[in-house]
Amino acid sequence: MNASTPTTPPARRRTTSLKRVFRQSVSLLIVLPLVPLVLSTWHDYTGEVRRLEEQLQESNHQVAVLAGRLLESMLEEAAHLLRSQPFVPSQPLPPLFAAWEQVGADGLIRSSSLAADRVGRPFETDGDWLRVLGHGGLGFDLSSVRRLAGLAHPTVLVRVAVDHGAPEDAFRIGFVDPLFLRDRLLAYVESPAHRHVYALDWAGAPVFHKSIEMIDEPSLLEKNPPVLIFRAGEEGSLRYVSALSKKERIGTVLRLPRTHWGLVVSADIASRLVDVRSRFLWVAASLILAGGLAALVLIYFSRRILEPLVGIAREIRRLSRDKGAEFSVPSSVRRIREYDQLVGVLEDHIATTRKAEAKSVQAEKLATLGELTAGLAHEIGTPLNVMRGSAQLLLRKFDPADPNRSALEKIVQQTSRIADLIRSLLDLARSDQSKPEPFGVAGVLSRALDGIAAMYPGLELRREIPRDLPPIVGFPRPLEHVFLNLFVNAGQAMEGKGALIVRAALEQAGDERRLRVTVQDTGPGIQPEHLPKIFQPFFSTKGSGKGTGLGLAYVDRVVKEHNGSIDVASRPGEGARFDVLLPAAEPPREPEEKENP
Repeated sequence: MNASTPTTPPARRRTTSLKRVFRQSVSLLIVLPLVPLVLSTWHDYTGEVRRLEEQLQESNHQVAVLAGRLLESMLEEAAHLLRSQPFVPSQPLPPLFAAWEQVGADGLIRSSSLAADRVGRPFETDGDWLRVLGHGGLGFDLSSVRRLAGLAHPTVLVRVAVDHGAPEDAFRIGFVDPLFLRDRLLAYVESPAHRHVYALDWAGAPVFHKSIEMIDEPSLLEKNPPVLIFRAGEEGSLRYVSALSKKERIGTVLRLPRTHWGLVVSADIASRLVDVRSRFLWVAASLILAGGLAALVLIYFSRRILEPLVGIAREIRRLSRDKGAEFSVPSSVRRIREYDQLVGVLEDHIATTRKAEAKSVQAEKLATLGELTAGLAHEIGTPLNVMRGSAQLLLRKFDPADPNRSALEKIVQQTSRIADLIRSLLDLARSDQSKPEPFGVAGVLSRALDGIAAMYPGLELRREIPRDLPPIVGFPRPLEHVFLNLFVNAGQAMEGKGALIVRAALEQAGDERRLRVTVQDTGPGIQPEHLPKIFQPFFSTKGSGKGTGLGLAYVDRVVKEHNGSIDVASRPGEGARFDVLLPAAEPPREPEEKENP
């Protein structure tokens, strides 16, 4: 026996959802146009920032060079004033100085504008001095930044040798006012608010600064990158984050050639970039807004396209689970012409399929009922006829006044009712095997109305039946029974009195022509709870012994065999109206005339 080879199941086909496809499409439609715009905007922004930085670096360097020249010339001016002007303590000092003193060869202070009690004391010579060679060969000594009692701010000292005045004087020392240096230098270079200019002595201590706090508290500047660079013996341009303001700045450190001081010029790059950034932020915001609006528009239209399709697919899945459910989609789906056409095709297909299924089921039911009825007619009909015949024979032998006669009459009556029921069942189950033929509805209605007029002479018959009605294709005899059944039911409901209105008209529903036959009475009407059941077999409201309940079931079957439909409308006390819709036969086409050769 050969071992069976296991079969490999087929690989499952990978699918994606329509929503995912739309999402990806919308994302691409938004991203693809925006990418080059974003890249171009970013390129322009970085180029603008780079050009602005280069401009700031160049202007910082120029300001540093000009400020350095001015600063050294002011120090040389201070030395010149010390040499040329006589020292008179009672006279006001030049604005360049905060104070000055004369020191003798023995190192004692001979005179002082700072404080009278300093006279006679030795001048404090602690600290470094730097010999500066001025123009014309005259030099002077320059000290590092010092803090002296009696002065509001730290200062630097300018010392010159005295070649005139009292013979015991050896030096004249000027205490330079740092605020004067600052104000004069800033006024000269016209420094804007975002630019800082400050000077450092050769040790890196601040001589003056735009902020007085930086002069009085030099430790605040110790960790600032320009100061660290100067103390490391370097100079040049740099970009850094200020240790004080935590803002990004672009600065230049310049070492002065004669005094060896450092001059720092820096600018707040952020404040200069405000306009650039705001301009490009507006561009970026516009791009984002445009992208957002484009996304909203695309999402809106994609939803209008997508949601109806998803709704139709969802409804089809629901119908596959619930065979008896109605196909229903929201009205918004049908606002788009193509979807409305698609829904219409689906509705027609579903209706056609259900009609075919119902017709098949009905045919099976009728076939089963026909077999059962035929068997019953044979098995019950023969003994029933014997019983009825025997009862009728006995009735002839009994006297009309005999009390037993009523029992025989009941036997005849009930056996006749059973025979009628069997005939009705045979009519309901029997399908007309003849070939359908075209015939006129007006003639069928006239014969049925003649029959009801004979049955109920007290009825008022109103006929509204045009003579030019088109024919229909079907079976005239069963259709005549249909209308006669409807007329008999109306006559019984009105107890033989009242009005029976019969109308017939041609209607056009799209490409389909159909005949509408309306049967209306003025009887008591039908109760609302009975309306859904009236076409069911064996349902009757006439009471026991007054009807089989098969008449309207027969009417419904014959109308459907003619591809028609029947509707009922009624309110208690207002009568009932039955509308029978039957497809009209297509008019014959005229033969096309051939052209003579």
